Amino acid sequence: MKRRVARGVLFTAAFALSLAGVLSSIHSALEAAEVSSPAVGMEAMLMLDDRLSDIRGSGRAFDIAYLGDSTVVKYPPEHRLPKRLQEELGRPKPGGRPFAVHSLATMGLTPYDFYFVADAVIEAGTDLVILPFNLAAFSWSWRGRFPRPELSSWIRPGRIVEAALLPVHDIGLTMDRLLFYRGVERSIGLEAWHFFVREQARVGRGRQDLELWASSFQDPNAISAFRRRYYLGLGSRIRIRKAKRFNELGHANNHGGAFAGQDLSHPVIRIFDAALGALRDAEVPVLVYVVPLNYEHCAKLGLFDEAGLAQTLATLEEVARRNGARFLDLHRLLPDAGFVDAPGHFRYEDGIDGPRRVAAALAPAVLAEASRSAGKAD
Repeated sequence: MKRRVARGVLFTAAFALSLAGVLSSIHSALEAAEVSSPAVGMEAMLMLDDRLSDIRGSGRAFDIAYLGDSTVVKYPPEHRLPKRLQEELGRPKPGGRPFAVHSLATMGLTPYDFYFVADAVIEAGTDLVILPFNLAAFSWSWRGRFPRPELSSWIRPGRIVEAALLPVHDIGLTMDRLLFYRGVERSIGLEAWHFFVREQARVGRGRQDLELWASSFQDPNAISAFRRRYYLGLGSRIRIRKAKRFNELGHANNHGGAFAGQDLSHPVIRIFDAALGALRDAEVPVLVYVVPLNYEHCAKLGLFDEAGLAQTLATLEEVARRNGARFLDLHRLLPDAGFVDAPGHFRYEDGIDGPRRVAAALAPAVLAEASRSAGKAD
């Protein structure tokens, strides 16, 4: 009996070492071939988990969790909105807690992501959450560009049924995937999960490249496809200047949904409402603001529907207010000259500092919330 147990242990250890060796060899080969991983959701989870740990260990500060997309952070470090807001808040009154603005923003973060990470933000113990609402969220192409269904693994068990009743299928999340992601994250941990997903994605991509390369010896069309794939990959490493302004089709695609007068039935509104509800139930204060929109350029293109947008903004404000959140509409904060590109990132030079203007607009609401929090503590 003891010999069989010993043989079993030795076999298991040998298998584990062999598997580790194979994975290490595959990883080295993929690194040498410069095959990258498209594991977008997992990369975002690791980043968010790391920054949430800063909130958990911040001590006696008034902690502000600043979520959002590239309109928050796609600038040089000194111009990013969390940094600008930290500067605008200044020093606290004597006896008050110092402010600590923690950036949880990353490329393409949507209201769906806000919903998925709400429990993790609550657990971190933040004093205030800032949620920017980008009006491009109503565009399917925009919110579908960086789907991160893996973030659903952070939903606590009590909200799984709620999630199943929401339109999470809009980003390809089904009930079985939600349960699977949660089970995997709880059983092996985030870092191990990320490693396996990354290597799986890279192996798949490497296999496709290898098959395409091998077929090029027999199929004359395949070699041109391989070259096209190679040069496209090369081009992705070169910085390509983005269009300064959307054309009519681009704006209609990105912001047409916002001008359509959305009500409470829209999937994005429903998800956003649920995210705010989770934070409300945990008694976490929230500041919602509408991200500045290049309304002047929209008007020049004949796409600025004042009545439709007013209806959408009224719906957003209703959702925020009924969940106890502060609401700021900043869509008219910047003129056309305050934007540097079609996606709507802010200018931070040539006499216009868009990030600072946004931070200055947010600071009074943040200070008011800090005073209210101090009053409750007293």
